[in-house]
Amino acid sequence: MFVKKVVDSGANRSDQRVAVVVEPRQGCSDQEVVDRLKKEAAEHISVLSPGFISAELAQSRFSALEAIAFVHPKVRKQTR
Repeated sequence: MFVKKVVDSGANRSDQRVAVVVEPRQGCSDQEVVDRLKKEAAEHISVLSPGFISAELAQSRFSALEAIAFVHPKVRKQTR
């Protein structure tokens, strides 16, 4: 019998992408936030309405937006 050794990939949970809603801080525009999201390699960026931007972003990148926006993870419905 052969035993295969499993090696931890080292992937950090903080690098997992999370669906978020981002709200620009006072004095910042939606476009500034969208540009920063792109710089931080966010995916599926969409302006839902003025002041609310949806995206998928790695948790480790949340802090990169702190100066210009509030980042809120989207609430997911739990399946039964």
